Amino acid sequence: MPLFRRPDGALVRDEGVTHTLMPFLMPSRSQAQVFLEQKIDVSRLLAHIERARVERPQANITLFTALLCAFVRTHAARPKMNRFIQGGRIYQRHRIEYSFGVKKRLDDASVLTVVKQAFEPDDTLERVAARVQDAIERGRAKRATQSEREMGLLAKFPAPFIRLAIAALRLLDRLNLMPRAMIDADELYCSMFIANLGSVGLEAPFHHLYDWGTAPIFCAIGKIADEPTLGNGGELTLRPTLTLRWTFDERVADGFYCARSLDLVRELIAHPERLDFAPDSETAPRPLMTPPSDRPMFPADGDAHPPPH
Repeated sequence: MPLFRRPDGALVRDEGVTHTLMPFLMPSRSQAQVFLEQKIDVSRLLAHIERARVERPQANITLFTALLCAFVRTHAARPKMNRFIQGGRIYQRHRIEYSFGVKKRLDDASVLTVVKQAFEPDDTLERVAARVQDAIERGRAKRATQSEREMGLLAKFPAPFIRLAIAALRLLDRLNLMPRAMIDADELYCSMFIANLGSVGLEAPFHHLYDWGTAPIFCAIGKIADEPTLGNGGELTLRPTLTLRWTFDERVADGFYCARSLDLVRELIAHPERLDFAPDSETAPRPLMTPPSDRPMFPADGDAHPPPH
């Protein structure tokens, strides 16, 4: 039992024996990585975004903000995806927070900085877009972020001092004594780290997890490509397809739970009109997602694949 409470999460006390012991059997995130790939037809999502740009140009809705909205809804509906491991214990994170890269300027020579943004479970697509825009403006500000200032200061010291300082911070984190201000400022203390590589025309890689911080998920977003899809009548058609490559810390939730969560991401992308409303809104379209226990684990097209365990 930890002696101190964490500012960013609550200790999970009702987990099964297997998951309780997994952080001790696999102490680091890099030992517990599981990789999953999704290929998703985004034709309806792209059409929805195009309509939104015409009808609500001030909302600044993009593919990236629509995907983030689907991720937020999934994290809210599937809370185990928002857990993390520290000090050999499992914690339920208090907030939904995503970190992603932002270019200081829109040119090749500009440096890339990372920003962290909090979201609410009932955020609509417009609200997510507004929060993302706020985060981008913070990242592009001339003044360095708090995390950048802290790293810049630490980098000025000799290597032995840096190693000692980082070891001391790791110890404080394991004991739940890391200052809240440092956790709030550090972009690797988040629900998920996201790399939007498709925005610069790149394929999505399978990315490693970081052993610093608490981020248990890495999502790499690739570029959209036309891929042959089998239609209802058996004909092959080219459909705009997005590749998402995920890396999970399997210690926070088993592969079955993670795969079901990705099913929800897929359904929200396939029916983007639901993202315009809060989940409990009376005016929202009728829910299309059936309870996970009542539906197949994987869609019929076989795009999602279970982890090898």
